[in-house]
Amino acid sequence: MRTSVELDDRLLTLAKQTAANRGITLREVFEQALRLLLEPTRRIEGYKLDLRVTRGTVAPNVPIHDWSAMRRWLDEDER
Repeated sequence: MRTSVELDDRLLTLAKQTAANRGITLREVFEQALRLLLEPTRRIEGYKLDLRVTRGTVAPNVPIHDWSAMRRWLDEDER
C-alpha cells in the first residue's frame, strides 16, 4: 500500500544510511522498524535459555528476600 508520511529530516537521512549499509530498501527499513515497535512480543527463533539447577543448603537465619543480608552472609563465609 502506498502512503505519505512526514518525517524529521535527520530521521529520514539515518533511515537511508541504514538501508544503504544493510543493502536493503528504505521500505524494508520502515517495515522492520514498525514491526519491532508494533510486535514487541514476537518470539525470536533459535534462542534457547539453558537453565541449570544445583542443590545446596539454605543460609541459616538469612532471609532469602533480603539481598543485602545474603551478600553480608556470603562475604562473611568467604573469610
